Amino acid sequence: NALKAGLFDLNGQSRITVRRSYALQRIGHDGAEQDPDEWWQAACSALGEIFSAFDAHSVAAICIIGQGPSLVVATE
Repeated sequence: NALKAGLFDLNGQSRITVRRSYALQRIGHDGAEQDPDEWWQAACSALGEIFSAFDAHSVAAICIIGQGPSLVVATE
């Protein structure tokens, strides 16, 4: 289980990709759960690495996605 983040130029070419792993907690026989705070920390860490390599002011948009039926409400 991991978050993947990438920076692409206006031509769709990948400039950098990074990966951050996070834990998966098994619940019962067929359940699983993840801590949204770990997702947030992984996203901050991945974006920090990208922005340390590229000027953050040159980024036009950011999109963070995940797989699975999840909803995380953020106020910031």
